[in-house]
Amino acid sequence: MTATASFPEPNEQPSKGKIAPGKLAKASSRRTLPAFPKEELYFEAKFIDNSQVVRAANPGSVRTCWSAVLSVVSVTVVCAGLMLPSAFRVITGQKIQAERGKGSALRTEIAELQARIAQHSGRKHLEEFAAAQKMVDPHPTQVQHITPKGSYARVSLPSGK
Repeated sequence: MTATASFPEPNEQPSKGKIAPGKLAKASSRRTLPAFPKEELYFEAKFIDNSQVVRAANPGSVRTCWSAVLSVVSVTVVCAGLMLPSAFRVITGQKIQAERGKGSALRTEIAELQARIAQHSGRKHLEEFAAAQKMVDPHPTQVQHITPKGSYARVSLPSGK
């Protein structure tokens, strides 16, 4: 679908007011608007070979790159240094909580062991244990003293004093 419009001739003076019917028909036969804008343009792709092109040396670029790398590293180190105390606090808090849990478990174990000791150190239990191991008190006639009565072992120093 094409639209028509009247365009004045380059050497013709534009008329003021109405356009004569003959002129409108004459202009519409000569020029038509395209269906799509810029459809009369045609772009042809050209292959460009840049394999022989070498980038010009820029002596300042190396220094710029290293300064950028060093600035990023320094900012990272500063941020890590600022976050380090809080990270240590968190780790220390976790260790304290773990040790508190271990302490409560140890207190429970100590209480269980003390109850067991109390149970096993009772007179009745010791008598049962001695009977099971066949430990009986010796008869007074079965006792033999190695040292004569009344003498006690002396602790003597190597010097004889």
